[in-house]
Amino acid sequence: MPHSALRRAAAALAASAFLALPAAAAIVTEDFSSNPFGAWTYGVGSNVSNQFVYNASAPAAWTGDATGQLEVHLDSNLPSVRLQRALDVTINDQDNFTLTTRFSMKLLYASTNNSMQIAFGLVNQGLSGGDRTGTATNYASDNVFHTVEFNYFPSVTFFGGPTLTPSVFGAQKGGGDAFANFASSFDTTPSLPQDVVLEAVLDYQGTTKILNLTINQVATNGTVTLVQSAAPMSLITPPGFSNYDTNFPWSVNAMAIMAYQDGFNQSGSDPSLQADLIFQRFEFVTPVPEPSVAVLFGAAAGGTLILRRRKTA
Repeated sequence: MPHSALRRAAAALAASAFLALPAAAAIVTEDFSSNPFGAWTYGVGSNVSNQFVYNASAPAAWTGDATGQLEVHLDSNLPSVRLQRALDVTINDQDNFTLTTRFSMKLLYASTNNSMQIAFGLVNQGLSGGDRTGTATNYASDNVFHTVEFNYFPSVTFFGGPTLTPSVFGAQKGGGDAFANFASSFDTTPSLPQDVVLEAVLDYQGTTKILNLTINQVATNGTVTLVQSAAPMSLITPPGFSNYDTNFPWSVNAMAIMAYQDGFNQSGSDPSLQADLIFQRFEFVTPVPEPSVAVLFGAAAGGTLILRRRKTA
């Protein structure tokens, strides 16, 4: 083979190595335009009470979006259920991510004696349990380790409220329960609007360890208007009674919708929360490492080595 052809082959090999390098971001999107069951599985509990229903013929909620939606019924007296979808990537509290969720809600009942939340976010498929509250006989049974959540507590109780807050549970620490490694801002906020499309954005910066939560309203023409923002939450200096420990960080690998049971409710008592939710979109984005100089040099050097071997053969 002529030397010029060998050079072209080496250049092509180096170029192919460049093309095979990972993209600048890992993105997972769910718009519920097709049946989600299969890609989404039950990480905790089951759908025996039909709390999760796919509606393929639902009209688009804003111009240009596909039809289809996931309808979720929350009842805090029912056993916990968690529906989840793998991200195919694992991130921890040193990484950046943005999780954007479009949903609507209709509150059916919110107790003034107990407080329970609407929740969705990120979990670890193998390490996050479904006991969010503990029970009256076992306060320390809560096991939602490795969880990053959007939380909205709609009720007004002796705790205050309504409350919009991000919540984070790290790894299990010293054999303790989930609240032994936990952060949440728990700021009292105005009530979120019902029966409209909302966009929740959880944005986290691994270098500063700050988690932001904002809520927008999406109009039928697709325009987005800010509704509320929770106070930025630092995991280095957690707010309030939080005690997150950066030595026991979270590690997540799935998006999730949680339907939590209130373990403190007595049998037959009124639920802490009943609500109907409609989910129309999830989008998860996290940067992936840029190719190093060593990787790029190695690809080019590999092509050069082939060229030299052919020339001396």
